[in-house]
Parts: sequence; structure tokens; C-alpha cells
Amino acid sequence: PEEAEAILKTAARVDTTSGPMTSEQLIALGAEVGLTPEQILAAEKQHLNDRVIQAGSEQKSTLLAQYRARLSSKIKESVGSWLGGSLLMLAISYFTSGQIASWALLVIGIWGASTLSNVIQYFVNRPNEHDPRFLRWIDRNRSSDQATYVRNASAGKMLDEYFKTHDHLNSGLAVKFLVEEHDLEWGEAKAAVDYYYKLRAW
Repeated sequence: PEEAEAILKTAARVDTTSGPMTSEQLIALGAEVGLTPEQILAAEKQHLNDRVIQAGSEQKSTLLAQYRARLSSKIKESVGSWLGGSLLMLAISYFTSGQIASWALLVIGIWGASTLSNVIQYFVNRPNEHDPRFLRWIDRNRSSDQATYVRNASAGKMLDEYFKTHDHLNSGLAVKFLVEEHDLEWGEAKAAVDYYYKLRAW
């Protein structure tokens, strides 16, 4: 209900001395306006899922920017290599034969055509978040990043303890647990939980 969502939004802005409001505090707050614990918990679950989705979207946008910057850097490097290599071959050709040899022009032309093709492809097919190349890149890099999150400051052990008393079907609450108890950002916490689930094939 809208009342429960309003309470959650208000609670998110409240700065308590003990940190974010707990589920028990939210239930108590909801009881004052006639909401049942079930309504509050359902709204809290939806709110957490929204936060996780938002964090995942923000993290993906950041990774896409990094991927584009990486491609741009590679294009610049390839153009620089072609220019440098071309000048070197022209110099070698001239100083060894006194003129520009046809072999040097042929190699420079073929190399230049390949480099130009890569430049055109970069600008015409600018990668977006659904680009298969980007998705493969993010998969290759995510595993090492997520493993770091799990290993970092015993996040994995904390999740082991957490799931001894909590249902693993609600990953949103596990993310919240790492955010509140482990001081991770939402994106980092989501990455840690996702990797933890992957390891256990949940």
C-alpha cells in the first residue's frame, strides 16, 4: 500500500544514532498508522529490490563507461602505432634505397586500411549496455571483482553466518545486511551476494 511505501521513504531519510531503521522499527512505525507487519515487510522487500535493481543499473552504467574508455584508448593506440610504424618504414625505405619503395607503401596502405576500418567501426557501432562484446567483457571482469568483494574483510564469512538464520531466497535482505553491517556500497554488496549465490549454485 501507499502508506507503507511512504513510511519506508520517510525512514530512508531519517538519520538515527544507530544507523538505518530496522524491520522492527519500521513495523512499530507502521503500527502507529494502522499498518500490519505483513504490509510493512512486503513493502520493505519491494523497496530493497528496487534499491538492488537501481544499484545494479548504476554499476552497469559505470562499467559501460569504463569499457568505452578502454576501446577509445585502444583505437588511439592503434592509430598511433600506424603513424609511428609508417614513418619508420618510410625512413628505412628512403635511407636504404634513396627513394620510397613500393613495398613500404603497400604495407602502410594495408595496415592503414585495417586501422581505418577499426576507427569507423568504433564510431558507427558504439557499444551500448546490450552489446555482446560489452557483456562478454563484463563477465570476464566481474568474476575477479566479485571474488575480491567476497574475500574482502570476511564478507563471505558474514554471509555464511547470515544464511544460517535467514532464507536465501530473499537476496535483497542479504544485500541490505552487507550494507548495514559491513559498510559496503549497494553496488558492491549486490556484487558480493551475486557471487556468493553463484558459488553455491542458488
